[in-house]
Amino acid sequence: MERKSVYALIDNEREYQERTWPSNDGHAHSEHAILLLEGYVTKAREAWLTSKSELPVLQQLAKVAAIAVRGLEKITGSEDLLTRGLR
Repeated sequence: MERKSVYALIDNEREYQERTWPSNDGHAHSEHAILLLEGYVTKAREAWLTSKSELPVLQQLAKVAAIAVRGLEKITGSEDLLTRGLR
């Protein structure tokens, strides 16, 4: 899949997340994002161990990506990454 399609998939999941779990104050906390990521990585691992298809694993990985994106969007201070970068 091309990167553009991957990003569109993540955007669709983000829209679903916002409809399903809107943030009250517009801010999230890193512990919430980490716990959600951990939970969905566990689901991806379980799907990898139990499924004969890659689809369930890929579904969970896309959710992990969207949860990470939500964290970057909502957690206070994430704007600093624009100037400081990731390294």
